[in-house]
Amino acid sequence: MKQRLSRIYVPADVVFVESLPKTAVGKVDRKSLASRLAAGLYDESKAAL
Repeated sequence: MKQRLSRIYVPADVVFVESLPKTAVGKVDRKSLASRLAAGLYDESKAAL
């Protein structure tokens, strides 16, 4: 990706999660996801750089 895209379009980190937290209406709960990532609740060994 780094060869084909500008530096600003290449993500710094990629984290694979088994499931995404959802709101009551079924949308991705971005606030909950961000807090879980910050708290380290997802397995770092599956993160791709």
